[in-house]
Amino acid sequence: MVETADAPSPSPPRVSVRVRVADLLSIAIAAAASVAYGLTFGFTYGVNNQVHYMLGALRLAHPDILNDDWLAGHTLNYHPAFAVVGWLLLKIGGPAGWGIGIATTVAASTGAMSVYWLARRLFTHSIALPAFLATVAGMLATGTREVAGTYAFDPIFQPSTIASAALLASFAPFVQGRWLLAGIIFAVGGLFHVNYLVLGIGVFGVAHLALGRRDFVHRVLHHLGPPVGILLVLSPLIFKAALGGGDTARAHQILFEIRSPHHYHLRGFIDDFFGALSWQTLGLGLSGWVLLRGDGRGRRFGALLLGLIVVIWGITGLSAVFSVERATELFAWRLLAHVDILMQLVVAATVARVLVAPRDAVRITRSGACAAFAGGAVLAMVSAAKNAPTVDWLVHLTEAALVGVAFRLVAWKFPSRALSRAGVLVHAHGGWVASVAAAILVF
Repeated sequence: MVETADAPSPSPPRVSVRVRVADLLSIAIAAAASVAYGLTFGFTYGVNNQVHYMLGALRLAHPDILNDDWLAGHTLNYHPAFAVVGWLLLKIGGPAGWGIGIATTVAASTGAMSVYWLARRLFTHSIALPAFLATVAGMLATGTREVAGTYAFDPIFQPSTIASAALLASFAPFVQGRWLLAGIIFAVGGLFHVNYLVLGIGVFGVAHLALGRRDFVHRVLHHLGPPVGILLVLSPLIFKAALGGGDTARAHQILFEIRSPHHYHLRGFIDDFFGALSWQTLGLGLSGWVLLRGDGRGRRFGALLLGLIVVIWGITGLSAVFSVERATELFAWRLLAHVDILMQLVVAATVARVLVAPRDAVRITRSGACAAFAGGAVLAMVSAAKNAPTVDWLVHLTEAALVGVAFRLVAWKFPSRALSRAGVLVHAHGGWVASVAAAILVF
């Protein structure tokens, strides 16, 4: 029997210099927009919650101070890794706190750029940039604020800032199916904030269950192995905080009822959840074309959304309806801000797709259209009642979508050579046209 050599695999198609330059320009624009977003928080130092979070770093920098202070020297430090980072930033930036201020910008910029990374993995490059820019406008309009005083990013540098940026950064490799990379990124964030770590393991666990039995063990070991390892490292801290005995019950009462009722007494602001639910109804109503893409990324994105929604609403229900104290401690509604960002990305990408490809108008089912209309209408009313700029963001996106639809209808009803040429021009350069429109929206 004569052995034959394997046929050479076909080489990937060569990418033209023009396409590469356009791609690099898109990345540069997204990076500039991300840095600009990070700079909007300013360079703050030594204010608000940061006064407490920086105590560990301060004692590392100056071990001889606050030794007799009860809070600094005799209470449990929940964020030991952040204390080390804070100490390093104090050494780099000096007593004026420039290191802390720069770190805030870097973390927020990283979070924004992670949204662009996710957009590039879900959409074509012509849609990714305008969708990302419009999403940044949404993040600016909402301030990434959600119910119970929660947010994705805040003007002060704190442990949740790092964890939030890492969580967003882990979404893109998860959608790609790069399990180990996604797990490592998420684990790094969880090292600085155990609440994000526990919630994220639950979210991604539900997502892997939703993806089915195929390669389940491989996926879970590679993806959740690193964060579970961090959880084991931090387990003594977790058990001491939860089962420490002594004054633990009194400490919980002080936290929930005196220090932070704005975080934990959900029954006092249940009406605020209508805005979060409206974001999800609007985004999910428009997400069909994203979830149905055929290379598995849409399916993984859908599993991610399912994991977030199940964990958030499941734990929120246990806390608000049944007053389960352990559910309240998990503080799952802090992830609503991240779901909002994903929903804003879907809405913006849908509008960008209408503008980029007017001949290929997005097909939405009746149920999806009804859900999107209902969610958008309620969200607009909630935003208008609070005099929030979110309603302006929605109006501008709706206007952009109507322009794309109107162009398609006019070209179909009144065919002409001029409209045909305009259609070819929009189809060829629609991504940049939409990007310019989105950039104007950001400004």
